[in-house]
Amino acid sequence: MTSTVFDRMLGFRYEQLLTEEALAKPPGKHMFFLAFPGNTAQDAQFLDRWLRNCNPKCRIFYSSIPGDWQKFLRLEHGVAIIHEEAIWSIRLFPHVNKLLYPSSKFNFVLFSKSLQPSPLYPSLAQPCRAGDVTLQPLGGQRRAAILVTPSFIISQPQQIWNFFKWFYKAWKNARSHFSLVVCADFDGWLLEIAAEKEKAWSRLTNRLRDDQKERVTKEVEALYKVKECVRNLQDMSSEEQPGIILGPELIDRNDEQSLVNWFGWWSVMNLDRYRRFTVIGSSTTDVGRLTYCTTRPDFITSSSSQDVERTEALLLSIQHESEAQHRFQMVPDDTSVSLENYLNRLSDRNQKQYNLAIYTRPVGYWDEATSGVHPDDFGTYSDCIQQFKDKIARRTAKTIVVLCYTVAEKSSHGGALRDVGRKRRPWFVVYRPMNLQMLHWKEAELIIWDPLAKKAFHDDTDMYEGDLIEAQRIIIQRLRREHDMLPLNRIWIGGWNTDRPSSVDPLDTTLQTLERLLLDWRNNVPIPVPAMWNKGWKWVQRGHAPFQPRTRSPSPEPMDVDTAPEETDTNTADEVSKIVFDPPRAMKPNGKMTCKNRFFQSCMYEKVRGAPKGALEYRFEPTMQWYKRQFEEGSGFEHINFMTWEEVFAKYKIENPKEVRRDVR
Repeated sequence: MTSTVFDRMLGFRYEQLLTEEALAKPPGKHMFFLAFPGNTAQDAQFLDRWLRNCNPKCRIFYSSIPGDWQKFLRLEHGVAIIHEEAIWSIRLFPHVNKLLYPSSKFNFVLFSKSLQPSPLYPSLAQPCRAGDVTLQPLGGQRRAAILVTPSFIISQPQQIWNFFKWFYKAWKNARSHFSLVVCADFDGWLLEIAAEKEKAWSRLTNRLRDDQKERVTKEVEALYKVKECVRNLQDMSSEEQPGIILGPELIDRNDEQSLVNWFGWWSVMNLDRYRRFTVIGSSTTDVGRLTYCTTRPDFITSSSSQDVERTEALLLSIQHESEAQHRFQMVPDDTSVSLENYLNRLSDRNQKQYNLAIYTRPVGYWDEATSGVHPDDFGTYSDCIQQFKDKIARRTAKTIVVLCYTVAEKSSHGGALRDVGRKRRPWFVVYRPMNLQMLHWKEAELIIWDPLAKKAFHDDTDMYEGDLIEAQRIIIQRLRREHDMLPLNRIWIGGWNTDRPSSVDPLDTTLQTLERLLLDWRNNVPIPVPAMWNKGWKWVQRGHAPFQPRTRSPSPEPMDVDTAPEETDTNTADEVSKIVFDPPRAMKPNGKMTCKNRFFQSCMYEKVRGAPKGALEYRFEPTMQWYKRQFEEGSGFEHINFMTWEEVFAKYKIENPKEVRRDVR
């Protein structure tokens, strides 16, 4: 019966999950691995029943059972079914790239419940209603994306030309199979490298110039040839079959670590179109050729989150602290560290209210996909929802307060980069059971306080969920889809008495209001519905308001117009400030990163000592050297194959010019 329901109502076909090789095997040889988070156990059981109903002899392995993944790795073929909430954990599956490469032996499938407002993989989106369950093939186009690292280009210009010659030929013969990923403005950067090599050569003595002339000439010619090859690839590319994919402009072209970390995020975002991912890096044999003179970029302030040398950090913090102190009254600045310290102090002061708990980690991201790649440490909706579950289930608290500091829009393709420089919107949320005074709870309510909410409605109008900002709508949706929590029944919103001078930041207003409410919580946030109305809280109705003229200024984004205006960028178009794209959070208990961004540190050091911007002499670290440290720290990418350029040349039998002598600087 179960298989009939799946087949007819949901369009599932057991046979479509299997590889051709597995279809030829007896039923007892059909192997499945279910990668489902602990909070999706019901989904795993549901899928398990269907698989066994279709084939009682199939064998199923589970991510929840220690050792099952290692057993699955040793199989000759199989199907890995990954829950949409676990897709970002694929980077942690040991040796998963070994299963991604033999595309004829293993299939990867996404289990989706269509609960997000927009699909994770638009190309896989099927016509369905919210809540419908679908199985969608990942890596179905079986394409390969290859990232060419900056240090490989800097250290081996002639080998780079030979690599591009090989790729150009391979891509022309099979455009649907390959794409190269490079830094932004790649062809312009190649010209800069060529010019720098000629400039360095011209500064040599006459004898050294004569010695190096042939080598430098060949390297410059190789770089120009690569540039023309890139142009040809771009001209021949299409959106469906791109030969060249450019990285984000917010990452400096010399910042290899940020580019690789971005590629780790991008690769998961594109698992619907690509299956195999490779990073071609420099090796320890290239050390003498890894120095490059370039212009030091400016960095967006929030990128300066990594620890630098103590003296550098001290000098850098002086200006930042004075600006932050001028802007904020309640906290030194609006970083996650300052807000967490504030919330800890506030929680300590309110320990007498034993039925109320303050979550001490500020929440900044509802998009689980990108939280790990932001250069800060704000929490996610999953973090705070888990707090709701734990506190209420154990009855260690009846009311939980969470401070949110979210950006205006959901991160998407490249969104994690834009969020770094975007202004955040402060608000706080309260979760508690309805009829709190009762012994047995049946439903819950959510209370939102937003200092900018007064702009979205008037006292004489009804409030609807459609009038909330997207971040608030998303947390409501997330709570409603949780099966092991009290059903969410009522939503309240407040934002009264927020007339403030423009010099007072909304964050200060939010924190001041929270402190005032905590002074007399029972009276300020009462339990009875009439009392809540009397205190100014407004009941939020489901859906959207009926269409009618509204007295609000026109806006291209009618749902999310309540954010504070963006500050004008003082940089010119050709001086875009850069960011540091940090690796995913390490798995170490203390959560501290030991793998620093060398390019950022070098820039900060030069800035502190007052060196000219146009004279940064940066020495790349070999790719395999810095990535080894990052991987051992727990911030690696198991789904990506990291190879030195020598290994790539040997594997694909690419022509390798004679060993060139070291650059003379």
